[in-house]
Amino acid sequence: MYWLRKSGQMTLNIIMVTLLWFFALQLTSTDRGLASIGPINEKINIAQAELNRLKIEEAYLRQKNALLSSDAIDPDILGELARKKNGLYGDDEVVIFVN
Repeated sequence: MYWLRKSGQMTLNIIMVTLLWFFALQLTSTDRGLASIGPINEKINIAQAELNRLKIEEAYLRQKNALLSSDAIDPDILGELARKKNGLYGDDEVVIFVN
């Protein structure tokens, strides 16, 4: 009876060591383990930089859009957009209006 209890305990120890080894292997060597923290942090930093760039671009576009609102149309912005949309001048031209 003693050998049965001892062999059962040994079997339990072997199972526990095997499970511990399996989870340690999964933790260190898989694409979701500790080795993937560096590339994931790099992707997070790239995405954060892109988010910051898009926020700046959004603020610029909102400001430009506010200049075109119906209650306060800026004539310079309106003229610039009309000329650019109709192709009356290129991107590298400078237009000077003389009154």
